[in-house]
Amino acid sequence: MNSGLRCTLLALGALWLAACKNDAGPVTVVDPERLYNQMCARCHGLDGKGEPEVAKSLPVKDLTSAEVQTKPTETLERVIMGGQNQMPPFGEVLSPRKIQAVVGHIRKLGKH
Repeated sequence: MNSGLRCTLLALGALWLAACKNDAGPVTVVDPERLYNQMCARCHGLDGKGEPEVAKSLPVKDLTSAEVQTKPTETLERVIMGGQNQMPPFGEVLSPRKIQAVVGHIRKLGKH
């Protein structure tokens, strides 16, 4: 095999390996409470019971209620991901892992 062909094959092999590399980036720690406070508390309140001023104009769910707390985790994840009624979808700004973390925090709010 001539050296030009060998170099071309090596270059193609390197490109192939680079393209197949599944690098998700650095691992980051997810703080469920902080994430909830940033994304949800504006409407649902820090305690999950609903922000009174927002509730005057929008039907805000009390996340600590039995109605919400008895819903399957998958349902809550789907609502956060896709939105519901006037709640916007968060599926494009939150990863599935972050959505799971938010649901975990919502479950925690229901225990207080």
